[in-house]
Amino acid sequence: MPVPYVPVSYLEDCASRWPERPAVLDAGRVVSFIELRDMVHAAAAALKLEGVRPGSVVAVSLPNIWEYVVLELAIPLLGAVVMPLPLSLGSVEREWALARSGAGLVVGKTEAGGLCSTRYQGRVDPAPPDPGRIVEIALTSGTTGLPKLAALSAGVKQATFEGFTGRLQLSRHDRVLTLSPLMQGIGGMCLLLWAAGCRHGHAARVALQRRSRAARGDRDALNAPGRGAHQRDQNAGFAFPRDC
Repeated sequence: MPVPYVPVSYLEDCASRWPERPAVLDAGRVVSFIELRDMVHAAAAALKLEGVRPGSVVAVSLPNIWEYVVLELAIPLLGAVVMPLPLSLGSVEREWALARSGAGLVVGKTEAGGLCSTRYQGRVDPAPPDPGRIVEIALTSGTTGLPKLAALSAGVKQATFEGFTGRLQLSRHDRVLTLSPLMQGIGGMCLLLWAAGCRHGHAARVALQRRSRAARGDRDALNAPGRGAHQRDQNAGFAFPRDC
């Protein structure tokens, strides 16, 4: 059963109900609920071997790829703190954020590939539910200076998840296309839309968009008049697998 303040418990519940159903659609890769569950636990075990402990800060800097979904769940599984580092950060802002947060590990594409290819060897016991525990450090936009570091508790994340998904009527036929970067607020919330199925009796799929012009920083492509979301999806080159 899903346990509030323990995100991996929602994934485990989905995996027990619909093990082979696609959970995440990436370009050229479909990850089922059972695969995602096993990769999350395997990555958590690998992070533990790297010295990650409860309270450790792990910075993650990745585009919208399925590996980020794994790490977003694996890091708090250990009671550690995930700090998404937007790819748009300059070197000064990046180094400042790493120093200020005390991050002991930085995960880029190479490191993520290694962690997410670790062989599953069993379940990792999650940290006990605690609404007051800090689970994420989010960076503000930094429009007036250096970005600020906002500490997000498990209670805040749970309330956001419930508020964000509570009004949505998702079904197993739905696909949620995430246009926003996963390392920013809205994009991160979209990751948990499949978990909403555990509250309402069904699970949707989350599709990752990482090839659009908007993802490369060209906002004009996203805001051009007369172009709807469907048109943007077509022009981005993203294709859903036929069997999903």
